[in-house]
Amino acid sequence: MKNKILILGKGFIGERLQEELGCAISTEKIYSLQDAQDIIKKYKPKIIINCIGSTGKNNVDDCELDKDKTLFANTFVPIILAEAAIRNNIKLVHISSGCIYKFDYSK
Repeated sequence: MKNKILILGKGFIGERLQEELGCAISTEKIYSLQDAQDIIKKYKPKIIINCIGSTGKNNVDDCELDKDKTLFANTFVPIILAEAAIRNNIKLVHISSGCIYKFDYSK
């Protein structure tokens, strides 16, 4: 089963999962659906575990300093991966800290 699982992201969680599962791990950048499709074609996984995310350079508060990067990594990349998973009949597991940036819900 380990050769059928692909972990995306080499942060704390991604590395721990890779150690535990002994499966492939990729740090390739994903900017588009084609990037995701290329990774799927290269590794041919049945399951993708997405651990890609921006947590801030020093701490989570730094996510507010680079909102574009945070929004892209924590929102758009998972959407791209979901679409690629659907198109390729692959299971997608998404693990996220949920960091976006400060938002006032009262407005």
